[in-house]
Amino acid sequence: MRVEEAHAAAAAAAAAAAADTAALLYDCPFCADSWEQAAAAAAVAAAAIQREQQAAAAAKFLADHYSAASFYSFPLEEIYQQQNYGWLRQQQQQQQQQQQQQRQQQQQQPQVPLWLLQQHERQVPMQAGVTETEEIRAEAAAEAAAEAVAEAAAEAAAEAAAEAAAEQTAEAAAERAEEIEAEAAAEAAAEAAAEAAVAAEEAVEEAEAAAEAATKAAADAAAQAQAQAAAQVQAQAAAEAAAEAAAERAAEAAAAAAAAAYEDSYKWGDKSKQQTNRRLLQAPGSIEQQQQQQQQAAAAAAAAAAANAVAQVHLNTVNMLQEQQQQKTAAAAAAAAAAGFPHILIGVVLDDGSIWGIDDLRGGRRAARQQQQQQQQQRLLLQQQQQQNNLLPEP
Repeated sequence: MRVEEAHAAAAAAAAAAAADTAALLYDCPFCADSWEQAAAAAAVAAAAIQREQQAAAAAKFLADHYSAASFYSFPLEEIYQQQNYGWLRQQQQQQQQQQQQQRQQQQQQPQVPLWLLQQHERQVPMQAGVTETEEIRAEAAAEAAAEAVAEAAAEAAAEAAAEAAAEQTAEAAAERAEEIEAEAAAEAAAEAAAEAAVAAEEAVEEAEAAAEAATKAAADAAAQAQAQAAAQVQAQAAAEAAAEAAAERAAEAAAAAAAAAYEDSYKWGDKSKQQTNRRLLQAPGSIEQQQQQQQQAAAAAAAAAAANAVAQVHLNTVNMLQEQQQQKTAAAAAAAAAAGFPHILIGVVLDDGSIWGIDDLRGGRRAARQQQQQQQQQRLLLQQQQQQNNLLPEP
């Protein structure tokens, strides 16, 4: 409690000195000029006394509720300023009320001119060392001191209020700026999100349109491929049927011609041989009959040779057609393999109008049938040649 005791002692000494000075100046009738200073000193002393009393009360409160260590570490200056600000505000309010009352009284009472006061001062005798003029001057000095204190307090309060208002305004402006920045950032983020959503929707729409176009193109291509495949299959089937029918007709015609030639040669050979034997038996030494037999045998051999030539020409023609078809098939298979889709195509129409398909690539039934027909024709021709050779007369 040393701090508050020191404050209280200093305040008491200042108040006593101010009171003594005021008393001396007040008793002196010729010290009217210094009376205002004394009044101001007295007012300052009274304010100091009140501040010291408030500080002492605050220190006592802290001492009662806090320990010694916390007491010395507590911000006394801040408490003092707060108490002083409250006291100044109270003093300002009281002074304003007093000023209003004085103004009302002055308005109600008539104003006394200065010359009248001076004359009254000379005429009125001294009463206990104090004249009415001194009282008036003392009151004026007190009012001036009060006004000065009020002005100082008002200025301090105005400065404090201005500082507080400026701080609040700055804080509010900073908060508003932060809010504006946050709102701008949120708006920018929302706009970016909206733009991204629109771009995503456009991309999805484009992808869907592309997928639909691709699906439609694939469906059209598949339908076209199926139609082409069906047409090619039909054309291939028709060509195969026509080729098979032509081959069968040619084979049947060749077989019939060969059989007829064989039968004719066989019958003619048997008949000529019988006639020759008969003639030899009848006229063994006839030269003319031998010549006729030789001519007939030569004619039979020529007919057999002609039949063999016709059969060989037909056989060569069939072989050539088969070789051409095999070459076309091989070329088409190579082209399909190079294109990379031999497993998709069903039939292809070549430049010359022929058709090849899966059966041709795999060496299907058509090639097998043609090979069987060729082998049968070759065996038939060989048999005919052997029979004709057997029918020829011995030299």
